[in-house]
Amino acid sequence: MARIYFLLFLVMSFTAFNTYSGEQKVGEIVRNTDGSINYMTQDQAIKYCESQGQYLPSARELIQLTMKFGATGISETPKDGYSRLKVKNADGIIDFFYYNSAGYIAPTREFSNLWFWSSSAGKDTSGAALCGDWGYICFDYNFKYNAVICSGGL
Repeated sequence: MARIYFLLFLVMSFTAFNTYSGEQKVGEIVRNTDGSINYMTQDQAIKYCESQGQYLPSARELIQLTMKFGATGISETPKDGYSRLKVKNADGIIDFFYYNSAGYIAPTREFSNLWFWSSSAGKDTSGAALCGDWGYICFDYNFKYNAVICSGGL
C-alpha cells in the first residue's frame, strides 16, 4: 500500500506543468520495465522522447520545473543572486537567461540523486542537465548517461 502512495506521489510530483497556462506538461522519470531508472545519453533521450510522441525539455523548461518546487525563478536581465545561462536549444536557437534556484527543494529523495537531460547544449560535446539535488543546470558530456523526463504537447 505504501508503494502505491509513493507511486501516486511521483505522478503528482513529476506531472508538474499545467497545459492550460501555456506551459508544457512534464512526465515521469523514464523507467525500464523492472521499474529501475532508464539512463540514457542526451542523443538517446531526445530520440526516446520523440518515439513517445513527446520531446526532451529545454534547459529553460527544466528550470521552470524547479520553480514548481520552490526555486526563485528566471529573469531575462541580470539580478543579484541569479546565475547566467547560455545554451543552444534543439531547434538551433540560442537561449540566454538568468536563474536563481534558491528555495528549491527536490520533490523526492530519488529526484535529488539524479541529473536529468535537457535538449539544450553547451559548448563542444556538453549537454545541459538539471541537477536534481540543487535545482540548477549542470553541464555533462552528452555521451554520459543521465535520467530522462519527457515533455508532452508536441
